[in-house]
Amino acid sequence: MKLGPTHLGAMMVQWQGAAMGQWQLGLFGNWRLQRDGEEVPVSHREQRLIAALALHGRSPRAFLADLLWPDSTRSLALESLRVSLWSIVHNLPGLLAGTRDPLELGSTVEVDVHEVEAWAAGCEGSQGYKALVLQAPAELLPGWHDDWVFAQRDRVGQLRVRALEMVAEQFLREEAYDRAVEAASLAAALDPFRENAHRLIIHAHLLAGNRASAAQSYRQFSAKVTRELGVGPSAELTELIRRLGT
Repeated sequence: MKLGPTHLGAMMVQWQGAAMGQWQLGLFGNWRLQRDGEEVPVSHREQRLIAALALHGRSPRAFLADLLWPDSTRSLALESLRVSLWSIVHNLPGLLAGTRDPLELGSTVEVDVHEVEAWAAGCEGSQGYKALVLQAPAELLPGWHDDWVFAQRDRVGQLRVRALEMVAEQFLREEAYDRAVEAASLAAALDPFRENAHRLIIHAHLLAGNRASAAQSYRQFSAKVTRELGVGPSAELTELIRRLGT
């Protein structure tokens, strides 16, 4: 049975009264969806569509069909999309804002990736630093091997690094040097060759009066980039160490 936008739209109206819950979607680490704190089981086919909407935002049906079923013809891909939409509307009422083209998640859906995006844009999210720390060790959708996931993984990874650097800079301004080191170290773990993260670590150590720790951090970073990339730290970073006599 083919379900077009009219059928799905009618179903949305039918279930609208049941769609008052708050959704929490997690894409860092294992894919997970909760409604009002309770875990909700979702098949992998629907997980992919929900994740695509969370990462790409409001998207036309044709774009999603081509993205999620790249080896199918357009007509078959659109049919697969309709089946997934029917399942989501039937089993997860309120998760989508509607079924008309283009598609998007509902306004009551909280997505952990959006927290990092808000930080990267300079706007502190509701969970703030705690959320960033909890999310930092986890990869985006591990075990997913779609090309679009790889691209989003790179994009979000850089956002997470920049968000953690912003947190570290904030802690430096607040003279919370230990927490600045913690945040910058998480950024460096995500991107080991990113000099700015290591500069923040060194700067925090120096401001805290931990010159030996600053010197050690500099030596470790210098040895790593020299050994693996064949280049040394920038003149600015080297001058920071030299000028402060460490």
